[in-house]
Amino acid sequence: MIKLGHLKANIDGDARYTDTLSVFYNEQGDVVLLEVTETGAASGMDGDGSSYAPRVSLTDEVQANPKAVMAAIKLMIANPRFNFKRYGKPSKNWKWEHHMHSGNLNAKACAAALESARHITRDE
Repeated sequence: MIKLGHLKANIDGDARYTDTLSVFYNEQGDVVLLEVTETGAASGMDGDGSSYAPRVSLTDEVQANPKAVMAAIKLMIANPRFNFKRYGKPSKNWKWEHHMHSGNLNAKACAAALESARHITRDE
């Protein structure tokens, strides 16, 4: 699998509460896997400031076409259970891994990232 992009969000700089949305291209089946991981405080305000290990909270798999991928990404970002919409500034902070369109959360940049991932898998 090749990582296409990701978005991280935490509560006003408190890294103990970090949500990460990661998007991967799987060449077997030409599908895209979306995964949300979360961390949270391991102790209260008077604790040592640590957080528990990241855990996978939500996954989804869609066909590898830009329209389906963007719809799935936007659905996960809009989920009020996670910090993306409130603290993540999704359109500004989204990072595409293998393409120059970081910060552009749109179908055109998604298509370019998918094409780049397909090209990488052909070269391997």
